[in-house]
Amino acid sequence: MSREQLIALGASDRVIARMVAAGELTRVVRGVYTTSHGGWLQLAWAGVLAGGASAVVGGEAAAHLHGLVPDAPATIRLYVDDRRVQHPAWQMVRSSRRGVGDPPRTRMAQTVLDCAGSLSPGDLVILTAQAMRRRPEVAAEIEGLLAHSKWQPQRRLITDVVGAVRQGAESPLELRYLQDVEKAHGLPRARRQARVSGGRRVDVWYQDYALVVELDGRAYHRGAAVWRDMDRDNDHTLMGIFTMRFGWHQVVTSPCRVAATVAAALHSRGWPSAPTPCPRCGE
Repeated sequence: MSREQLIALGASDRVIARMVAAGELTRVVRGVYTTSHGGWLQLAWAGVLAGGASAVVGGEAAAHLHGLVPDAPATIRLYVDDRRVQHPAWQMVRSSRRGVGDPPRTRMAQTVLDCAGSLSPGDLVILTAQAMRRRPEVAAEIEGLLAHSKWQPQRRLITDVVGAVRQGAESPLELRYLQDVEKAHGLPRARRQARVSGGRRVDVWYQDYALVVELDGRAYHRGAAVWRDMDRDNDHTLMGIFTMRFGWHQVVTSPCRVAATVAAALHSRGWPSAPTPCPRCGE
């Protein structure tokens, strides 16, 4: 609680000082007190109170409060108008942000954009996709913020992810394939979660070249799903459609090799171009 809140409840500065001396209150920083040690969430609240009336939690701390990342960051970013308070757990940034929730944190779309400068491309892909799955309207909000922002880290990546999720990409692995394999190496643009035969969907569909790419995450299909996949692959073979399958390990650790393999399959089916080397190729 802040000094102002204590005063509003009837305490005076003398009473507050006496309570601190008696151990009934512990001072976090000047003007902010606690009655117990409540962990990370308490530090977030204390930072908001210390930062002033307009202070809001931002960055990865806001992403954690929104449920987009499981682990609370060691440093809590706070956006404040003009008040800066020194504390090992806080990073106060002078900037105006709208807050939602308790404790107030940046809106989900703004949180994604604010995190872009500190996250790897892969982690940003996952964060953006999770935000859009939680609240579909976040896509339009992100686009609106981008339209009014002159400088935004990883702008193109965020735009690509928003477009991919709207097109039907449903998992982080699909998004990693889009960014690290397809986009990074100039492969043809595929359809995602497309219905190819009998109403059955496939992950990636290069329709002009009759090529399907299936992406099997770490929790790969088991039981009856395996047989359904086999039946679907066999049906596609009879239709002249070639199916390739890649797992999480291949896409994440060897995207250049995956791109070369897919490019070779596309070439064999009429693709006239060549893959574009990315910065990771040849490492």
